[in-house]
Amino acid sequence: MAVADAARPFVSVVVPVFNGAETIGACLTALLAQDYPSDRREIIVVDNNSTDGTAAIVQTFAVRYVREEQVQSSYAARNRGIREARGELIAFTDADCVASPQWLRRGAAGFANASVGGVAGSIRPLPPATLAPRYASEKGALSQEKALAENSFLPAAYTANAFYPKVALERAGLFDPMVKSGGDADLAWRVQERLGLSIALCPDAVVQHEHRRTVRELLRQRRNYGYGSVLNYLKHRDRMGPRTLKHAYWELRAFTGKCGAWLRSVLRRLRRPRDAQARERMALDGLDVLVFLAKKAGQLHAAVAHRVWYF
Repeated sequence: MAVADAARPFVSVVVPVFNGAETIGACLTALLAQDYPSDRREIIVVDNNSTDGTAAIVQTFAVRYVREEQVQSSYAARNRGIREARGELIAFTDADCVASPQWLRRGAAGFANASVGGVAGSIRPLPPATLAPRYASEKGALSQEKALAENSFLPAAYTANAFYPKVALERAGLFDPMVKSGGDADLAWRVQERLGLSIALCPDAVVQHEHRRTVRELLRQRRNYGYGSVLNYLKHRDRMGPRTLKHAYWELRAFTGKCGAWLRSVLRRLRRPRDAQARERMALDGLDVLVFLAKKAGQLHAAVAHRVWYF
């Protein structure tokens, strides 16, 4: 082993999976092709009660296969992976992601500054084939750049491509295993608030991600996002500050703007009935309205369930 390799941190890659038979093979093939020294890494796949052929596929690869059977959530599966991990760094990705060959090496290098408590790599969409992933790609869904630079509270990191020191995860308290969405932001915020560390962007550590394929799946995902945003507000509202009518006003402005854009695209479509671009624009703008409403429905559900003002 070269001295340079011996000095590299040992990295545990944690991949939660639930019914991922269609994508897990490509994910693991890419992870095993990393240019990071093979004796300085391990890959842990945490099966969260899959009922398809996921287990059989995973067990054909030279990876560690464990199961999280008690709690049905990707965050519970990630916590199980953290507890199983031998590495000083934990690298997270998802079963529908394909990592670039340099992903581990470049992500691990992001901790050169001791003040960094988490590294967010770039998440790029796989080529979209249907309306839902085309919409998500256009809107920059799962953009780490947006999550770090445009978050109204603190920078966040999506766990489709995130690196943390294991000790930082343990000190921050791991993921909340009971939530379906928003747990990655919650953890990133706790690393910053409790440990005084920062979240850094590493755009060269790239994974490609497959967005939700159908409109139904996309809307369900955004409803979960809305619900999770309220739970995160409950956990961090002392620093976020109260929700006021001002927030409701700006949300209404945003909604009316989306409705206006859709109506304009409908009129363009009526004027140009054979124009494929006009048809696509109308569909995308209409979906933008539905996505907004789905997220608001999730927020309303959570607000009522937890008796908190969040509108």
